[in-house]
Amino acid sequence: MKRLSLVVILFCLCFCGFSQSDDGKFLEKFFASIESCESIRISFDCRIGVSEDGEFQSGNMLMSDSLYRIELGDYLLFNDGSSFVSYDRDINEATVFSSDDQLLNPMVMVKQLKDNYKYSVISKFGSTYTYKFKPDTDDVMFQEAELTIDISSNKINEIFCVDANGTEYVFKLTKFIVGDKVDIELFRFHSSNYKGVTVIDMR
Repeated sequence: MKRLSLVVILFCLCFCGFSQSDDGKFLEKFFASIESCESIRISFDCRIGVSEDGEFQSGNMLMSDSLYRIELGDYLLFNDGSSFVSYDRDINEATVFSSDDQLLNPMVMVKQLKDNYKYSVISKFGSTYTYKFKPDTDDVMFQEAELTIDISSNKINEIFCVDANGTEYVFKLTKFIVGDKVDIELFRFHSSNYKGVTVIDMR
């Protein structure tokens, strides 16, 4: 569960704004354009921790405002604004949490990133820029994070970060689609769609 909630943090890193004046003016404009979107669909390959074979796991995410739906391995995550549901397909079990849980609310995560991190450009290669985010305080979710963007196509290529425990996360974005408003039902977990599911309500 902790690792899955961190997935949300990583993508919120892409969508929050940072008011800093440096070579990252494009980044600020990029964030502003993303924040104005009705919805965003992302496909990604991720690796959590250090793997000798470098194996990545594929996932998908749909976001609209503070609502989101994530598919990663055996897990489906739903947040419809009133509840957060983690569904494990392997054991056919869904756990329901309050959507305002501080550990799972992406808006809380965004606020911490805005308030406690600063960024700088650490590399440029053609139209590809890499930005490094460092915390201002010790009480943060990530020790560091890097965001690589192709400024010619306005697309995020890769996200790298290290959490407070030293675990590394690498996300390579394979699809990044900005779209119109989507049906809110896509963010809701309906137990009737999962025959025999066990639902655990933690609210």
